Amino acid sequence: MGAFSGALALLAPYPKALESTHTSEWVCDKTLYLDFIYTQKTELCTYESFIDILAKLSAGSEISVPKSTRLSSIEAQLTDKSEATTLIITVIKGYGGHKAIDEKLPALRSLLPNALIISLGPIDDDKRCCIDISAEVDDVTPFICHSNYLMMACGLNAVAQAYHYDTPLIVVPDDRPHNEQAVMAETLVTQNKALNWQQFKTLMSVNDNQPEFIAQTIHGQSKPHPTTSVDNIEKNDVEEDSSKKTNAVISTDAQAFMHSTTDYPTTKRWFENWLLPRLNLTPESTIKD
Repeated sequence: MGAFSGALALLAPYPKALESTHTSEWVCDKTLYLDFIYTQKTELCTYESFIDILAKLSAGSEISVPKSTRLSSIEAQLTDKSEATTLIITVIKGYGGHKAIDEKLPALRSLLPNALIISLGPIDDDKRCCIDISAEVDDVTPFICHSNYLMMACGLNAVAQAYHYDTPLIVVPDDRPHNEQAVMAETLVTQNKALNWQQFKTLMSVNDNQPEFIAQTIHGQSKPHPTTSVDNIEKNDVEEDSSKKTNAVISTDAQAFMHSTTDYPTTKRWFENWLLPRLNLTPESTIKD
């Protein structure tokens, strides 16, 4: 807090909407919120390609059930999507800690016995029986885009990857020294971006495991699908036809910030000509007696 108080200004690598309600107003007033660096690919993986990815992963993964019982059911949906019944749940974990999520896997399997549950990242050996596919992938975007639900912790990188999608998000924060993930999870829930574990269990039990209802509860939409941030679309005045909206790459303040550091010959020029104006400061105002 002493560093925050003494600083001329602060830079936050996340959207202002995700600022904790516990943060003091004076801290918010001197903070430039840079949003997340949004690097969605221009061509999204189709649902058909996603199923192909799952089929390949299942061939080399330790799966707890035969492919014919769940994955084949999903493949059958490609011929008649109106009959889509198999839920796909992707659990994303990093190597900074995954104990909290792994502890939820038995309950998740019990709650959704017929769902296809995919675990990306590390997993405890005694929890493998609760999931259908365990794998490590270079790109989680297809899983974020095409899963019915996404279950994850609340590290900054993971949240940044999933934040601009409407796939229903279930947050299970991991323990951290300053409760950073717990605060992020609370903020995501407050901002109607996610459900916590208890909310998810309750809604699934009373609404017969319907993903459309969960999507409406979180986002007010009838069908989860990849999208860009509404705030970013308005801010950047992006006008596209409906066929391109989900593939848009939206420029954020964070990207502008990163690019700006290479646009000036010296750090001093960058500081005075790019950064200070965005903080409503002038070189003269930074000089202290």
